[in-house]
Amino acid sequence: MNTKLEIVLFLLSAAIIVSLFPTSVQASSNIVDFSVQAKIPENQIDKTKSYFDLKMNPGQIQVVEIDVFNNNRTKIETFIADVTFATTNDNGLIDYSPKSVKKADQSLKFPIVDLVNEPHKEIVIPPGKSRTVTFTFKMPKQKFNGVLLGSIHFKKKIDKIETKKSSETIQINNQYAYVIGVKLTETIKKVKPELHLIKIKPKLVNYHTAIIAKIQNSEPTIVQGMKIDSKIFKDGSNKILYSSNKTGLSMAPNSNFDYAIDLKNNQIQPGIYRLKMKAIIGDQMWVWDEVFKIGNEAKELNDKAVEVKQNYFWLYFSVGIFLTLVLSILFFFIAKKRKKERKE
Repeated sequence: MNTKLEIVLFLLSAAIIVSLFPTSVQASSNIVDFSVQAKIPENQIDKTKSYFDLKMNPGQIQVVEIDVFNNNRTKIETFIADVTFATTNDNGLIDYSPKSVKKADQSLKFPIVDLVNEPHKEIVIPPGKSRTVTFTFKMPKQKFNGVLLGSIHFKKKIDKIETKKSSETIQINNQYAYVIGVKLTETIKKVKPELHLIKIKPKLVNYHTAIIAKIQNSEPTIVQGMKIDSKIFKDGSNKILYSSNKTGLSMAPNSNFDYAIDLKNNQIQPGIYRLKMKAIIGDQMWVWDEVFKIGNEAKELNDKAVEVKQNYFWLYFSVGIFLTLVLSILFFFIAKKRKKERKE
Protein backbone atom coordinates (compact mmCIF):
# COMPACT_ATOMS: atom_id res chain seq x y z
CA MET A 1 0.00 0.00 0.00
CA ASN A 2 1.22 3.53 -0.77
CA THR A 3 2.83 5.18 2.29
CA LYS A 4 0.86 8.42 1.91
CA LEU A 5 -2.39 6.46 1.66
CA GLU A 6 -1.47 4.58 4.88
CA ILE A 7 -0.96 7.88 6.72
CA VAL A 8 -4.29 9.27 5.50
CA LEU A 9 -6.14 6.11 6.57
CA PHE A 10 -4.43 6.19 10.00
CA LEU A 11 -5.42 9.81 10.64
CA LEU A 12 -8.98 9.13 9.48
CA SER A 13 -9.24 6.12 11.83
CA ALA A 14 -7.90 8.17 14.72
CA ALA A 15 -10.48 10.89 14.06
CA ILE A 16 -13.29 8.33 14.06
CA ILE A 17 -12.08 6.82 17.36
CA VAL A 18 -11.89 10.26 19.01
CA SER A 19 -15.43 11.05 17.83
CA LEU A 20 -16.72 7.80 19.31
CA PHE A 21 -15.05 8.42 22.70
CA PRO A 22 -15.15 12.18 23.26
CA THR A 23 -13.27 13.81 26.13
CA SER A 24 -14.89 17.01 27.28
CA VAL A 25 -12.58 19.75 28.56
CA GLN A 26 -14.42 22.71 30.01
CA ALA A 27 -13.57 25.85 31.86
CA SER A 28 -15.51 26.46 35.03
CA SER A 29 -18.88 28.07 34.41
CA ASN A 30 -18.49 30.40 37.39
CA ILE A 31 -15.74 32.59 35.90
CA VAL A 32 -16.38 36.21 36.93
CA ASP A 33 -20.15 35.82 36.95
CA PHE A 34 -20.61 37.98 40.03
CA SER A 35 -19.14 41.06 41.69
CA VAL A 36 -19.35 42.85 45.03
CA GLN A 37 -19.10 46.45 46.23
CA ALA A 38 -18.86 47.78 49.77
CA LYS A 39 -21.12 50.67 50.82
CA ILE A 40 -18.70 52.91 52.69
CA PRO A 41 -20.25 54.35 55.92
CA GLU A 42 -19.69 57.77 57.50
CA ASN A 43 -17.21 56.53 60.10
CA GLN A 44 -14.78 55.36 57.39
CA ILE A 45 -11.26 56.58 58.29
CA ASP A 46 -9.87 56.59 54.75
CA LYS A 47 -12.68 57.20 52.27
CA THR A 48 -10.39 56.46 49.30
CA LYS A 49 -10.30 52.78 50.31
CA SER A 50 -12.79 50.29 48.87
CA TYR A 51 -12.71 48.13 52.01
CA PHE A 52 -14.09 48.91 55.48
CA ASP A 53 -11.58 51.01 57.47
CA LEU A 54 -13.77 52.01 60.39
CA LYS A 55 -13.32 54.24 63.45
CA MET A 56 -15.13 52.51 66.29
CA ASN A 57 -15.93 52.96 69.98
CA PRO A 58 -16.11 50.38 72.79
CA GLY A 59 -19.46 48.57 72.70
CA GLN A 60 -20.46 50.21 69.39
CA ILE A 61 -22.82 48.37 67.05
CA GLN A 62 -21.97 48.80 63.36
CA VAL A 63 -23.95 47.56 60.37
CA VAL A 64 -21.96 47.18 57.16
CA GLU A 65 -23.57 46.74 53.75
CA ILE A 66 -22.23 45.09 50.60
CA ASP A 67 -23.96 44.96 47.22
CA VAL A 68 -23.66 41.58 45.49
CA PHE A 69 -24.30 41.48 41.72
CA ASN A 70 -25.33 38.35 39.83
CA ASN A 71 -23.87 38.87 36.36
CA ASN A 72 -25.42 35.65 35.05
CA ARG A 73 -28.32 36.82 32.84
CA THR A 74 -30.04 33.43 32.64
CA LYS A 75 -29.72 31.72 36.00
CA ILE A 76 -30.63 32.28 39.64
CA GLU A 77 -27.40 32.04 41.63
CA THR A 78 -26.63 31.50 45.31
CA PHE A 79 -23.60 33.19 46.85
CA ILE A 80 -21.87 32.46 50.15
CA ALA A 81 -20.55 35.22 52.40
CA ASP A 82 -18.30 34.50 55.39
CA VAL A 83 -16.80 36.86 57.94
CA THR A 84 -13.31 35.76 58.96
CA PHE A 85 -10.30 37.05 60.87
CA ALA A 86 -6.94 37.74 59.22
CA THR A 87 -4.02 35.34 59.64
CA THR A 88 -0.51 35.06 58.23
CA ASN A 89 0.21 32.31 55.72
CA ASP A 90 3.50 30.44 55.50
CA ASN A 91 4.70 32.68 52.65
CA GLY A 92 4.75 35.60 55.06
CA LEU A 93 1.64 37.27 53.64
CA ILE A 94 -1.61 38.37 55.30
CA ASP A 95 -4.33 35.84 54.52
CA TYR A 96 -8.04 36.74 54.42
CA SER A 97 -9.46 33.34 53.45
CA PRO A 98 -12.07 31.69 55.74
CA LYS A 99 -10.77 29.52 58.54
CA SER A 100 -11.83 28.09 61.89
CA VAL A 101 -11.47 30.20 65.05
CA LYS A 102 -9.56 27.22 66.45
CA LYS A 103 -6.66 28.27 64.21
CA ALA A 104 -6.48 31.74 65.75
CA ASP A 105 -3.27 32.69 67.54
CA GLN A 106 -3.46 32.55 71.33
CA SER A 107 -2.76 36.28 71.55
CA LEU A 108 -5.87 37.21 69.51
CA LYS A 109 -8.41 38.28 72.15
CA PHE A 110 -11.17 39.47 69.81
CA PRO A 111 -11.40 37.57 66.50
CA ILE A 112 -13.59 39.65 64.17
CA VAL A 113 -15.76 36.63 63.44
CA ASP A 114 -16.79 36.57 67.13
CA LEU A 115 -18.07 40.16 66.89
CA VAL A 116 -20.75 39.21 64.33
CA ASN A 117 -24.04 37.60 65.28
CA GLU A 118 -24.37 35.82 61.92
CA PRO A 119 -20.92 35.37 60.29
CA HIS A 120 -22.14 32.99 57.53
CA LYS A 121 -24.84 33.92 55.02
CA GLU A 122 -26.21 32.63 51.73
CA ILE A 123 -27.67 35.12 49.25
CA VAL A 124 -30.01 34.03 46.44
CA ILE A 125 -30.04 36.49 43.53
CA PRO A 126 -32.18 36.40 40.35
CA PRO A 127 -30.48 36.62 36.92
CA GLY A 128 -28.89 40.01 36.25
CA LYS A 129 -29.98 41.43 39.61
CA SER A 130 -28.27 42.53 42.83
CA ARG A 131 -28.93 42.19 46.53
CA THR A 132 -27.56 44.01 49.57
CA VAL A 133 -26.16 41.79 52.31
CA THR A 134 -25.61 43.20 55.80
CA PHE A 135 -23.44 42.17 58.73
CA THR A 136 -23.76 43.58 62.24
CA PHE A 137 -20.58 44.02 64.27
CA LYS A 138 -20.65 44.62 68.02
CA MET A 139 -17.40 45.93 69.48
CA PRO A 140 -16.08 44.61 72.82
CA LYS A 141 -16.91 46.78 75.83
CA GLN A 142 -13.24 46.74 76.77
CA LYS A 143 -11.29 49.56 75.13
CA PHE A 144 -8.22 48.53 73.15
CA ASN A 145 -5.37 50.04 71.16
CA GLY A 146 -4.32 48.72 67.77
CA VAL A 147 -6.51 47.16 65.09
CA LEU A 148 -8.85 44.23 64.58
CA LEU A 149 -8.35 42.87 61.07
CA GLY A 150 -10.44 40.51 58.98
CA SER A 151 -12.57 40.30 55.88
CA ILE A 152 -15.88 39.34 54.33
CA HIS A 153 -15.26 36.56 51.82
CA PHE A 154 -17.67 35.97 48.90
CA LYS A 155 -17.90 33.00 46.56
CA LYS A 156 -20.51 31.35 44.37
CA LYS A 157 -22.23 28.25 45.74
CA ILE A 158 -21.69 25.28 43.44
CA ASP A 159 -24.79 23.09 43.23
CA LYS A 160 -24.78 19.29 43.14
CA ILE A 161 -25.69 19.17 39.43
CA GLU A 162 -22.62 21.22 38.49
CA THR A 163 -20.45 19.06 40.75
CA LYS A 164 -21.75 15.90 39.05
CA LYS A 165 -21.15 17.37 35.58
CA SER A 166 -17.60 18.34 36.51
CA SER A 167 -16.87 14.76 37.62
CA GLU A 168 -17.95 13.47 34.18
CA THR A 169 -15.56 15.77 32.33
CA ILE A 170 -12.01 16.95 32.58
CA GLN A 171 -12.88 20.12 34.47
CA ILE A 172 -10.64 23.16 34.69
CA ASN A 173 -12.35 24.43 37.82
CA ASN A 174 -11.29 27.95 38.77
CA GLN A 175 -13.65 29.16 41.48
CA TYR A 176 -13.34 32.90 41.89
CA ALA A 177 -13.84 34.70 45.18
CA TYR A 178 -14.01 38.31 46.31
CA VAL A 179 -12.65 39.61 49.59
CA ILE A 180 -13.62 42.89 51.24
CA GLY A 181 -11.29 43.79 54.08
CA VAL A 182 -12.55 44.87 57.50
CA LYS A 183 -10.25 46.97 59.70
CA LEU A 184 -11.62 48.19 63.04
CA THR A 185 -9.76 50.85 65.06
CA GLU A 186 -10.71 52.63 68.31
CA THR A 187 -7.70 54.86 69.06
CA ILE A 188 -4.99 56.59 67.06
CA LYS A 189 -2.26 55.31 69.38
CA LYS A 190 0.42 53.44 67.45
CA VAL A 191 1.13 49.91 68.63
CA LYS A 192 4.54 48.42 67.87
CA PRO A 193 4.80 44.75 66.87
CA GLU A 194 6.36 42.26 69.25
CA LEU A 195 7.85 39.10 67.75
CA HIS A 196 8.46 35.76 69.47
CA LEU A 197 10.16 32.56 68.29
CA ILE A 198 7.65 29.93 69.43
CA LYS A 199 8.94 26.64 68.05
CA ILE A 200 11.62 25.06 65.83
CA LYS A 201 11.04 21.69 64.19
CA PRO A 202 11.57 19.70 60.96
CA LYS A 203 8.69 19.70 58.51
CA LEU A 204 7.80 18.98 54.89
CA VAL A 205 6.92 22.10 52.91
CA ASN A 206 5.19 21.09 49.68
CA TYR A 207 6.71 17.63 50.28
CA HIS A 208 10.24 19.06 50.44
CA THR A 209 12.42 18.84 53.54
CA ALA A 210 12.73 21.97 55.67
CA ILE A 211 13.24 23.33 59.17
CA ILE A 212 10.48 25.68 60.27
CA ALA A 213 10.65 28.43 62.85
CA LYS A 214 7.21 29.45 64.13
CA ILE A 215 7.17 33.24 64.55
CA GLN A 216 4.43 35.09 66.41
CA ASN A 217 3.34 38.73 66.27
CA SER A 218 1.64 39.04 69.65
CA GLU A 219 0.43 42.63 69.24
CA PRO A 220 -2.74 44.05 67.54
CA THR A 221 -0.79 45.75 64.77
CA ILE A 222 -0.06 45.03 61.11
CA VAL A 223 3.53 44.11 60.22
CA GLN A 224 4.89 45.19 56.84
CA GLY A 225 8.33 45.14 55.21
CA MET A 226 9.79 42.56 57.59
CA LYS A 227 13.24 41.09 56.89
CA ILE A 228 14.40 37.73 58.25
CA ASP A 229 17.92 36.28 58.16
CA SER A 230 18.43 32.74 59.45
CA LYS A 231 21.25 30.19 59.68
CA ILE A 232 21.36 26.59 60.89
CA PHE A 233 24.49 25.01 62.40
CA LYS A 234 25.33 21.67 63.92
CA ASP A 235 25.49 22.42 67.65
CA GLY A 236 29.08 23.21 68.60
CA SER A 237 30.12 24.01 65.02
CA ASN A 238 30.50 27.32 63.18
CA LYS A 239 29.90 25.77 59.75
CA ILE A 240 26.63 26.97 58.21
CA LEU A 241 24.57 23.99 57.05
CA TYR A 242 21.58 25.90 55.68
CA SER A 243 20.54 29.54 55.47
CA SER A 244 17.59 31.64 54.37
CA ASN A 245 17.10 35.37 53.78
CA LYS A 246 13.71 36.89 52.99
CA THR A 247 12.46 40.46 52.70
CA GLY A 248 9.10 42.18 52.25
CA LEU A 249 7.26 39.88 54.65
CA SER A 250 4.03 40.92 56.36
CA MET A 251 2.00 39.65 59.29
CA ALA A 252 -1.56 40.10 60.48
CA PRO A 253 -2.18 41.40 64.00
CA ASN A 254 -1.96 38.70 66.69
CA SER A 255 -0.95 35.92 64.33
CA ASN A 256 1.85 33.44 63.66
CA PHE A 257 3.36 31.61 60.71
CA ASP A 258 5.91 28.92 59.91
CA TYR A 259 9.05 30.47 58.46
CA ALA A 260 10.68 27.71 56.38
CA ILE A 261 14.40 27.14 55.89
CA ASP A 262 14.78 24.89 52.84
CA LEU A 263 17.12 21.90 53.20
CA LYS A 264 17.81 21.80 49.44
CA ASN A 265 16.27 18.31 49.11
CA ASN A 266 18.74 16.87 51.62
CA GLN A 267 17.49 14.34 54.12
CA ILE A 268 16.56 15.49 57.60
CA GLN A 269 19.27 14.10 59.88
CA PRO A 270 18.64 13.41 63.58
CA GLY A 271 20.89 15.36 65.93
CA ILE A 272 21.30 18.56 67.91
CA TYR A 273 21.38 21.83 65.96
CA ARG A 274 21.50 25.57 66.54
CA LEU A 275 19.34 28.21 64.85
CA LYS A 276 20.55 31.80 64.65
CA MET A 277 17.85 34.14 63.40
CA LYS A 278 17.38 37.89 63.08
CA ALA A 279 14.13 39.72 62.23
CA ILE A 280 13.97 43.44 61.37
CA ILE A 281 10.86 45.66 61.15
CA GLY A 282 11.72 49.32 60.62
CA ASP A 283 13.95 50.35 63.53
CA GLN A 284 13.06 47.26 65.59
CA MET A 285 15.22 44.13 65.63
CA TRP A 286 14.90 40.72 67.28
CA VAL A 287 17.79 38.24 67.57
CA TRP A 288 17.38 34.58 68.52
CA ASP A 289 20.00 31.90 69.16
CA GLU A 290 18.28 28.61 69.98
CA VAL A 291 19.38 24.97 70.22
CA PHE A 292 16.91 22.34 68.98
CA LYS A 293 16.85 18.58 68.59
CA ILE A 294 15.69 16.40 65.69
CA GLY A 295 14.75 12.87 66.69
CA ASN A 296 13.05 9.81 65.22
CA GLU A 297 10.51 11.92 63.32
CA ALA A 298 13.21 12.50 60.69
CA LYS A 299 12.76 9.04 59.11
CA GLU A 300 9.00 9.41 58.64
CA LEU A 301 9.43 12.84 57.05
CA ASN A 302 12.21 11.63 54.75
CA ASP A 303 10.05 8.70 53.61
CA LYS A 304 7.25 11.10 52.61
CA ALA A 305 9.51 13.69 50.97
CA VAL A 306 9.91 14.04 47.20
CA GLU A 307 13.18 14.56 45.32
CA VAL A 308 15.10 13.94 48.53
CA LYS A 309 18.76 13.02 48.10
CA GLN A 310 19.39 9.51 49.37
CA ASN A 311 22.19 8.88 51.85
CA TYR A 312 24.01 5.72 50.77
CA PHE A 313 26.85 6.01 53.31
CA TRP A 314 25.83 2.99 55.39
CA LEU A 315 25.14 0.92 52.29
CA TYR A 316 28.59 1.68 50.90
CA PHE A 317 30.12 1.09 54.33
CA SER A 318 28.39 -2.30 54.69
CA VAL A 319 29.37 -3.38 51.18
CA GLY A 320 32.96 -2.31 51.88
CA ILE A 321 33.07 -4.35 55.10
CA PHE A 322 31.57 -7.36 53.31
CA LEU A 323 34.07 -7.18 50.43
CA THR A 324 36.96 -6.75 52.87
CA LEU A 325 35.81 -9.82 54.79
CA VAL A 326 35.42 -11.91 51.61
CA LEU A 327 38.85 -10.87 50.32
CA SER A 328 40.45 -11.59 53.71
CA ILE A 329 38.97 -15.11 53.76
CA LEU A 330 40.02 -15.65 50.14
CA PHE A 331 43.60 -14.52 50.81
CA PHE A 332 43.69 -16.70 53.93
CA PHE A 333 42.79 -19.87 51.98
CA ILE A 334 45.15 -19.00 49.11
CA ALA A 335 48.02 -18.45 51.54
CA LYS A 336 47.18 -21.67 53.38
CA LYS A 337 47.09 -23.64 50.11
CA ARG A 338 50.44 -22.25 48.94
CA LYS A 339 52.01 -23.06 52.30
CA LYS A 340 50.75 -26.63 52.05
CA GLU A 341 52.09 -26.96 48.48
CA ARG A 342 55.55 -25.80 49.57
CA LYS A 343 55.67 -28.43 52.33
CA GLU A 344 54.86 -31.13 49.80
